Amino acid sequence: MWWYSVGALAAAVCINLATPVVAATLLGASLRTFLPAAGVDVTLEAWPVPAVWWGRMDRMTVAARDVRVGDQRLEHFTATLGHVQVDPRALYVDRAFVIRAIGSGHAQATVSQEALARTLAREPGVRIHALVVQPGRVLVRGVIPALGADVAIEGAGRLVLGPGGTIDLVLDRAAATGATHGAAFKGQVTTRIPGVMRIPALPFGLQLTDVRMDDGRLVLDAGMGSS
Repeated sequence: MWWYSVGALAAAVCINLATPVVAATLLGASLRTFLPAAGVDVTLEAWPVPAVWWGRMDRMTVAARDVRVGDQRLEHFTATLGHVQVDPRALYVDRAFVIRAIGSGHAQATVSQEALARTLAREPGVRIHALVVQPGRVLVRGVIPALGADVAIEGAGRLVLGPGGTIDLVLDRAAATGATHGAAFKGQVTTRIPGVMRIPALPFGLQLTDVRMDDGRLVLDAGMGSS
């Protein structure tokens, strides 16, 4: 009887210890359909540990690379979500990720300089031919609308968060090198061009809170609730 009790206790401990790992593995597999990415890693925290089997987690951390969001490609995406509830039957039986509730969360994503250049090149209203992202600024060369004409510019500016998940281009020190349709235009241009880029809806209902320029990439901060 004593050995039976010890064995039962050891089995219960092993199950409790393995539960987050098993659930994280299943979540990682199911998230690949919910979050199109080249790779997804998930870690879980829950107390009591069996709560994971009921679909309740105190904290879930997701790290993904090469994530497709709409027509935008995110180089890296990391999110930490608190008080997560998922449909346990969908997860453990159907291998599907179905969210019931998320209490709080914050995330960070990066857009590579190359992906950013491709996005700006296809956005209407501006034609950015070359782009270099540096800490705190972007160096651009292209054509923008200004003073009723399409003006060729080259210089430094910033990408800042605009309304509704848009990103604006603020030109701080840009030299105008000419204008289209034969119009002469020389001098300095300082302007803000709204909506040069739109970030599609981020996973897990996260909303953009800030954008920052780093070395060779644009950093997106997002959050929800009291994270």
